[in-house]
Amino acid sequence: LGSSFCTSNQMMGKDDAKWALPPPKIGGEPITVAIRFNLNKVIAVDTANCTANISVGVSFYWTDTRLEGWDEPFLPETLWGPRLWLFSGTKDVEQTYQDFELVDATSGRLKSYCRFEGLVYNDMNLRNFPFDVDAIELEFKTSSHWRSRDGRTGDGAKVKSYRVAGVSKPQEGKLFRLLWNGDIMEWDMLGASLDIVEHPPTVTGQEVTVVSVALHVCRRSLFYFWKVVYPLWLLVLLCFISFAFNTDSLSSRMNTVQTFFLASFALLYVVSDCLPRTDFLTKIDLLVVATMTTLGAMAGASWWIVRTHDQMGEEEAEKWNRYLAAGIALIYILANIAIFVPPIYLRMHDRLELVRAAELEEELNNTPRSAMLAAGGEDKQEFDRRSYWPMKALRASR
Repeated sequence: LGSSFCTSNQMMGKDDAKWALPPPKIGGEPITVAIRFNLNKVIAVDTANCTANISVGVSFYWTDTRLEGWDEPFLPETLWGPRLWLFSGTKDVEQTYQDFELVDATSGRLKSYCRFEGLVYNDMNLRNFPFDVDAIELEFKTSSHWRSRDGRTGDGAKVKSYRVAGVSKPQEGKLFRLLWNGDIMEWDMLGASLDIVEHPPTVTGQEVTVVSVALHVCRRSLFYFWKVVYPLWLLVLLCFISFAFNTDSLSSRMNTVQTFFLASFALLYVVSDCLPRTDFLTKIDLLVVATMTTLGAMAGASWWIVRTHDQMGEEEAEKWNRYLAAGIALIYILANIAIFVPPIYLRMHDRLELVRAAELEEELNNTPRSAMLAAGGEDKQEFDRRSYWPMKALRASR
């Protein structure tokens, strides 16, 4: 892709097929395509199926020196433009291309826009469910993929025609723009981040660039507390009524335990559609196991107390009744502490880590790049390719 045929648009006709080729390199290096993102909306996050319904727009900015001084009313129909494909999207994702236009005829600066709408795969770490923090990752990829104005598409095969970076020119907007109020059912949005990674050439010669946009969210746990946790706690508490019966009344005690045992199963059947399907135990699952085990322990304790009453008398049975009731209650409380305190702490830790990331990002943005490089900080390439925006900054971008 030499520059002998494209240093000026007068050297190519408007219908010349060479417009479909990538812009000439600058200083021997591929051109840089600057991108920014419109966060249109996150419609829903489906925990059971590990998907998210999103609408995100990507704006592309690049310079094509062949268009310097362009004075025609229309651009060439075969004109080359960059393209990303949403690797994490399902087959139902719709792509709508818009706004392929010349924004600065003096330098040949161009802009295009593509909106992605539909379901994306959302791998979730549900071991701490429902006290989990999630990153809805929109993974875009390109190996110099392109799309011309007339809709033709392709990739760079073994030629890297452009690199990707976040926007840096103020007139081209901010990296992220929040276009809805940020509310997501069941979730609190904490922020968004961008990570751009350039992989080395594959065995076929392709150089893949991965552009990862992560929407950081934290689950609102109160729904599961009121629908699952609190009812199970209440069932266990009420089941302790069995220890108030006479120490020789096995039928009354067992009937009470069996009633609450069946009630707990009925509760789980009602809320099962709200719980994720996993091959491991989530925190809610562990609570269910602890609750069922506690109810079983109460049934066993009732049998032992009645047996003690028959063999050793009422006084000894009353003593065992108090000890077993207190012991089962203590073990159940400790089990709940062991189940819920660590994930709650980890969620607080994860949120603090995101706050620290935001503070570091703000510090980097306020530090002159030359001073940062002189101090041995990140190189310019990495500085341009990573960014985290907290929710406060996203709301300010609306």
